[in-house]
Amino acid sequence: FLMIRRPPRSTLFPYTTLFRSKEIELKSRELAKLYKELKTSFFETIRVMVGLMELLNPPLGGHSKRVAAMSKKIAKMMGLSPNKISLVEVAALLHDVGLMGLPANIIKHGMKTSNEREKRIYGQHPEMGYTTLNLIKELKQVAILVKSHHERFDGRGFPAGLSNEEIPLGARIIAVADIYDEIAYSKEYHSERSGKQKALEHIKLFNRHKFDPDVVDHSVTPASWLYFCWA
Repeated sequence: FLMIRRPPRSTLFPYTTLFRSKEIELKSRELAKLYKELKTSFFETIRVMVGLMELLNPPLGGHSKRVAAMSKKIAKMMGLSPNKISLVEVAALLHDVGLMGLPANIIKHGMKTSNEREKRIYGQHPEMGYTTLNLIKELKQVAILVKSHHERFDGRGFPAGLSNEEIPLGARIIAVADIYDEIAYSKEYHSERSGKQKALEHIKLFNRHKFDPDVVDHSVTPASWLYFCWA
């Protein structure tokens, strides 16, 4: 009988290694493609939500975009990682998603209304936003920040009465950007500049009460680049 000798393992090894390298490369490409598709789907979901907000209430959509831009700047100045900056930006973009569907007069007056029923309805919007976003797996962390953006540093906010570092940092950042935009673009002031100045004064006045002093130091104090940008 003719004996066929198997090549030594050392001879086969380069070919086996090459095959495994190609296999790993192929899997990596497939994973990268899948990740890209998931990421695209994630941002499409966000775009749809923001689009709905703008459709139902154009001023609310504009407010959300400005708050997102400001929150991103503050997060960068505070030295947060790129992933956390993105998380804060998305949460700021969707922070008022719980207001969708509420009557315009309730949205307009917010907690300033003297009508206790309207105040109670408005006060539910952080939790309504949380409930909506928490249904989407990729937005669960965003949902937590949305739920906490009306908490106050002194514990007198809503819905949970959290204080200090019990409030997620992202929510503390959004709180500053949110009130700044609300006052800066209010129709109560004759010019945009006077509105911005009022907003800065309000944030400094309520530093350590409504707002985290560390966030304030990185956003609206004279030492901050944003102070000159916004003033």
